[in-house]
Amino acid sequence: METEIELATIQYATFFQRVIARIIDMTIIIGIAKGVSYLAFNFIQQDTPETAEYIIDGLNQALPAFAIMLWVTLYSPIMESTGGTVGKRIIGIKMVEDNDQHKSPRFLNCAARAWIYLIFVMLLIIPAIASCIYVLYNDKKITFHDKMFDMVCVSYRK
Repeated sequence: METEIELATIQYATFFQRVIARIIDMTIIIGIAKGVSYLAFNFIQQDTPETAEYIIDGLNQALPAFAIMLWVTLYSPIMESTGGTVGKRIIGIKMVEDNDQHKSPRFLNCAARAWIYLIFVMLLIIPAIASCIYVLYNDKKITFHDKMFDMVCVSYRK
């Protein structure tokens, strides 16, 4: 009986909550990547001023890739496995295991989920769009990469 009551009170995160959380998280990652690049650029200008412009131009081109790798390898897996990304915490949602809504997902599952999402977005844009649309039409409001790793995004603010 207790389990039925708990299941009835679970509130899954909406599409818009997830979008706003993602925008916040992207802003944070871009800020971190820009900050790291600024420090690197200053170091390069002081250390090798004669070739600094050439090196900095190349690093500027790699900045988006650096931000994506920062997201996939560190930010998302670490934050999701410890209670949610900053954006999700601000919005009041978090990823949990589907079979135990009180348990945060394991780090390796979060890392694999982030890599699958990267593949969806970078290599196969149609699955990424389909995954977002899928959120709108299923009871648990999950994406394909959530479903692959048995995770759901729940709202913990009533």
